[in-house]
Amino acid sequence: MRKLILSANITLDGFMAGEHGDLDWHFTHWNRELMEDALEQLRGIDTILVGRVAYDSMASHWPCAEKSKMSSAAEREYAETMNRIRKIVFSKTLKKTAWNNTVVMKEIVPEEIFQLKRLPGKDMIIWGGVTLVSAFLQKKLFDEYRISIAPIVIGKGVSISKEITQGLRLKLMNTRIFSNGVVTMTYRNRD
Repeated sequence: MRKLILSANITLDGFMAGEHGDLDWHFTHWNRELMEDALEQLRGIDTILVGRVAYDSMASHWPCAEKSKMSSAAEREYAETMNRIRKIVFSKTLKKTAWNNTVVMKEIVPEEIFQLKRLPGKDMIIWGGVTLVSAFLQKKLFDEYRISIAPIVIGKGVSISKEITQGLRLKLMNTRIFSNGVVTMTYRNRD
C-alpha cells in the first residue's frame, strides 16, 4: 500500500505560514541543495493533494516555469513533473480547474483517502494548505511526516497544530541537515 506523506516547511517557532498566509520566509532559504532534495521527493510520488489557496499558487506558477528560459534545468524538470502528475485539490468552492491532471474533491472522506492509498502507484504527498493539513492530521490520515524546519523566527503565523485535539505518537526515521541551516526530519506513526 502506498503512503500518504505530509511534507511541511515550518519556522523555528512552529509556523507553516505567516500571519496572513505569506511564505516569504520560506523562499529566503531556498537554494540548489533544497531544489535537488525537492526533486528527489517529487520523483517518489505520483499524486499531490493540496488545498485551494496552495493550488491557485502552484497552478499559476508551474505551467509557465516549464517553458521559461529563466528557469534552471532542475526547475524545468521540477515543473515538468509537477505539470504531469496527478493533483487533487480540496475545495468547497472551486468548480473547475485549468491545470492539467487535476481533480477537485469537496470534502475529506477518510474512506476515499484509504481507497487512494490502496491504488497501485507511487506515494502521495500533501504540500501546502494549513487548513487541509490540520484536517488530515485531525483524522490521522498520514503515514509519514517530513517536516523541514527553517532557521528563522517570524513571531506570528499560522500553525498546523492549532486545531489538533488528540496527540500523535511518532518515530523518527531520518534527519537531514542542509548547508543553509534547514533541518528535515522524517517521522512515521509509532502505533
